[in-house]
Amino acid sequence: MGNKIDELLNGSSGMTAEQIETLANHAGVGLFSMNIVTGEISMNRVIANLTGYELGEIPESMESREILTFEDDRVRVMHAMDSLFTGADNYQIEYRMRRRDGSIVSVYEGGMISEKDENGQPVRISAIALDLTRLKWAEDKARQMETENRRLATGQSESAFAEQNRMLRAANAAAAMIIGGFHEDYETVLHQALQLLAESVLADRAYIWRNRMIDGRLCSFRRVIWSRDPSFDFEEPLESEELEKCIPYDELLPEWETLIKQGYKRIRNEKEAGRTGMNTFDTKNQVKGSMILAIHLNGEFWGFVGFDDCSHDKRLFTDDEAEIMLSGILVIASSIARNETFQKLNEAREAAMASTKAKGEFLARMSHEIRTPMNAIIGMTTIAKRSSDPEKVRYCLDKVDVSSRQLLNIINDVLDMSKIDANKLEITPSPFDFEQMVQDVMSVVRVKLEEKSQHFRLDMDDTFTKKLVSDELRLTQVLINLLNNAMKFTPENGTITLQIKKTDAILRIAVTDTGIGVSPETQSKLFQSFEQADGSITRQYGGTGLGLAICKRIVDLMGGHIWIESVLGEGASFIFEIPVSWDEDIPTPMDGNGIRTGRAVPEVPAWQQKTVLLADDIEINSEIVESILEESGVGLVFAENGEQAVAAFRESPDIFDLILMDIQMPKLDGLGATRAIRALADEFPQAGDIPIIAMTANAFKEDEQQSLESGMNGHIAKPIEVDELFTVLRRYLD
Repeated sequence: MGNKIDELLNGSSGMTAEQIETLANHAGVGLFSMNIVTGEISMNRVIANLTGYELGEIPESMESREILTFEDDRVRVMHAMDSLFTGADNYQIEYRMRRRDGSIVSVYEGGMISEKDENGQPVRISAIALDLTRLKWAEDKARQMETENRRLATGQSESAFAEQNRMLRAANAAAAMIIGGFHEDYETVLHQALQLLAESVLADRAYIWRNRMIDGRLCSFRRVIWSRDPSFDFEEPLESEELEKCIPYDELLPEWETLIKQGYKRIRNEKEAGRTGMNTFDTKNQVKGSMILAIHLNGEFWGFVGFDDCSHDKRLFTDDEAEIMLSGILVIASSIARNETFQKLNEAREAAMASTKAKGEFLARMSHEIRTPMNAIIGMTTIAKRSSDPEKVRYCLDKVDVSSRQLLNIINDVLDMSKIDANKLEITPSPFDFEQMVQDVMSVVRVKLEEKSQHFRLDMDDTFTKKLVSDELRLTQVLINLLNNAMKFTPENGTITLQIKKTDAILRIAVTDTGIGVSPETQSKLFQSFEQADGSITRQYGGTGLGLAICKRIVDLMGGHIWIESVLGEGASFIFEIPVSWDEDIPTPMDGNGIRTGRAVPEVPAWQQKTVLLADDIEINSEIVESILEESGVGLVFAENGEQAVAAFRESPDIFDLILMDIQMPKLDGLGATRAIRALADEFPQAGDIPIIAMTANAFKEDEQQSLESGMNGHIAKPIEVDELFTVLRRYLD
């Protein structure tokens, strides 16, 4: 065997280094190699895991080797390695290693010189390492059991001693099987270990029940069972069925509290079982005696194990049997608990890896989705600059407008998703005209409908005579997202239907399309962040995969629920319901025929006698506001930072009717400038009353709150929407 290992380490086995490392990783064997000249160390994944580090986290130097070796064993390890330089062919040593978390593991290491220079001097040492922790633990357990064996043997008859010895050997063998059987199928090892214990006490059936707390009630499910009779009919629950198979202890073992106090319960016959209420005593399978042992792990009631005798009348298990069986069962229960932990960690790791993969795919989609409108904006701007044809310039500007709004929608989706992840997305209910909101939504999506020649149907079962109380902004966002989604996946000349139904307390909205539909297996993923049905969806239709996730979160925050009804190839319906309430009646302007006309188109205001102080450090922002307000005739005074704004107001407080204030500016920001102006109220009474409106790219809810707390009267987010700007200004200037 030693020669074969030498061949392996020397590379004379005919295997490549990569093949050797792969074999070692699969076999759980650690490999490491050290360059004697440079002190550089390389190792495989098994050794990295043994130390508690990820591969690549450990500095590859001799100092790392020394740090990882348990302090009391360092001299022995170095002496063993040094023996290679004094004529030894190889070294073998058992020592202790200190892991990253401070715990100690036992290690076997065997090494040899694997490379020499042209002068025959050693250049490299290679070694294998094995984790001996489980073996050492089993040896300790065996010694403890042997000590207990000798204690029990004192004053016992030869037959009693032989019986105890048989059970102790079985418990020891079961423990060794559980500890050393990690290369076998885990469930097979569990059954075999339980079988060893059961047969040692001449039981015909054994079972382990695992506890779970469900809705405040202590319950248990059958985790593993063994039966001597192969025809015995039982079915162990799948992991997904565990909760369904759980039985409350009040029904399973009415005397379970007594079981916990005593540690075990022995049942001699069917009548005794009936008196104690032990419902696990299975008369239909001719059980003649049972022993039930409570299992405690880490100070908690973990579950119980039962042994049934179907062969011997009035069988009463002994105290020795209970004590020895419990020692073996504790090893099995500890293994099950550890395996459950490993499964949870593995599931969490797989979920994290899936999330990382989804986010990576999302970033790739985001790059595509951002660059597409940016390409249109840059390209159409270049064409417009080179063209002298007014119609072509207007065409280019229209495309720039559409692309820039598309880019803004992407940015808003990403920002909303970040707020959702941080639990900062808030719902702010207020009364609004729902029908007018629907009209506004339709004006947003109408251009895209016309581009694809899609047909639109509005199915509203009643007029809305009262204002709806909900979050208008977020409800608008959900509607636009669902309609955009429907338009994206519906072909040209397809039909999209917006159906709206209401009751006194519920608003139900359905967006139905005649598009590609969604298969059942992918429907569950549609409302998850960063997800789309599959990669081909992104390539063919585009999209970030955030829209539906945002819709679901908003609807959830509103106290409602959203779902999909779809058949692949036959279109889809996205439906949501939210609780609502109703406010005052809506003023309904009528035309000459008594038909509701909706919101009147506002006229351009006449503000020739008004003056606004505009503070913004970005020149193009000031130019945009100046151009928007040009027809209104309002006078504008410009400031490039907060200090200039405060100085301009202090110099002429009487001439200003309103201040538009950017937030992020050099020298003094907008919040500081607002506080400074409000602080002038004792000197200039106008400072306490003049309307100050934030006009900023800081668009989060907390940004708006900061603006109001600093003394501002309102908040307008950039990019500036013309209608919103005029609506706010009318509130203070008209």
